[in-house]
Order: sequence, then structure tokens, then C-alpha cells
Amino acid sequence: MKKIVVLGTFVFAGLVLFSSCKKDWTCECNVLGITIPITIEDSTKKDAKAECEDDTNGACKLK
Repeated sequence: MKKIVVLGTFVFAGLVLFSSCKKDWTCECNVLGITIPITIEDSTKKDAKAECEDDTNGACKLK
């Protein structure tokens, strides 16, 4: 019984550590002096940053 509890704990910890954290992110773009927030939904930080900052010439930043 003790082995099952220990094994279950390691499996649960592994699932938590190796799962990607998807959530909503805010991308703020500065256009002609006006800050425009854009929501990127259900994305990892890496993917949201790529979507926000690609092809904007530094006008948009992930917050």
C-alpha cells in the first residue's frame, strides 16, 4: 500500500511539472501614442509572446 501511495505521488507531481500552463495573456500595442490591449486566450507564455511580438517592429509587448 505504501508503494502505491509513493508511486501515485510521483505520477501526480510529474503531471503537474510537465503540463503546459495555458492561460489568457495580454498583449499591449502602442499605435500612434495610444496603448491598445489585445487578449491572447488559452496559450502558453512562449506561444503568446511569439504571437504578440512577431512582425510588430517593437510596437507590441506581452504583459
